[in-house]
Amino acid sequence: MRFIVISVLIALIILSGCTKKLPPLEEPINPPCDTCNIDTLAIACSDTGATGYFPSTVGSWWAYKVIKGTNLTSDSNQVADTIDMWAETTRVVNDTTWINTYYGGPYSGFQDTFYVFIRGDTIYLNVKYNFKPPTDTNTIPININAPFGIYPLIYPLSWETPWDTLPPTNYMNDTAADTIEYKLSANVINDTVVLNVGSENLCSQKVKYIIHVHIIYTDGFGNGLTLQLPSFMFWIPYKGIGRRLEIDLRDTTGGFPTRWLQKDLEGYNILP
Repeated sequence: MRFIVISVLIALIILSGCTKKLPPLEEPINPPCDTCNIDTLAIACSDTGATGYFPSTVGSWWAYKVIKGTNLTSDSNQVADTIDMWAETTRVVNDTTWINTYYGGPYSGFQDTFYVFIRGDTIYLNVKYNFKPPTDTNTIPININAPFGIYPLIYPLSWETPWDTLPPTNYMNDTAADTIEYKLSANVINDTVVLNVGSENLCSQKVKYIIHVHIIYTDGFGNGLTLQLPSFMFWIPYKGIGRRLEIDLRDTTGGFPTRWLQKDLEGYNILP
C-alpha cells in the first residue's frame, strides 16, 4: 500500500506549465546538422532572446510520436525497446495555457493542461495541483514556479528550485502526520543530438531534469524515503522540444512507475 500511495504522490509533482505571449522575434537559421555541436549552437543562439528561443505563440502546435519502453539506451538518448506506441499533440490555446492530448494507446482521449510563462531569459512552469490522498479526505494544494529552461541552453548551465514542503498530514496512512519535500534540478548536458523532424535534420541540446522527493514518515521510528525521478529533453532552438524522455508516472505496474516514454517531434506549426 505504501508504494501505491508514494506513486500517486509522485505523480502529483509532474511539472506542468503555460506561456505568456511576448513580441515574436524573427526566426534564425538552425545550425547545419553536420556541425551540430555546443559551439555552433552557442553561435546560432546568441542575443536572440528567450521568446524566440522558446516559441509560445497562441495557435502554435507540435505533434509527437510516443514510444513506450522498459529501459533507456546506455547514452540515455532513446528507449532501448518498444512495448507500445501512440501519438500526442501539444497546442498553445491562449496566452497562459497549453493542452497536451493523447491519441491511441492506454491514455487515448486524456488531456493534460500546462501553464507556462516567460520572465526575462527564463521559461517557467507554474505548478498548480489539488491532491486528495486515497486514504484521506483532505485536499492538499501544491503551487510552485519552476524554471523549465534558461536562454540560451548552453553547457555547463544548471539550476535548481528550493525545497518545497507539502503541509504535514497522514499521507502514508500511519499513526501521525508525514512530511513530503520536493524540488527540481536541471543540468545542460555536454551533448547535442541531430533529430530528424519530417524532412528536416535539426540540432538539439540535451538537458537532464531530476525531481527530488523526500518523504519522512512520522511513525515513531524516524523512517523516510528519498526518490529521484530523472527525465531528458532535447531542445531545438526556435522550434521547441524535439524529444522528451520521461518515466510514465501513470503506469504503476508492479507498484512503482519504472517504464519510459520517448516522445519524438514529427511535425509542428509555429505561428509568428
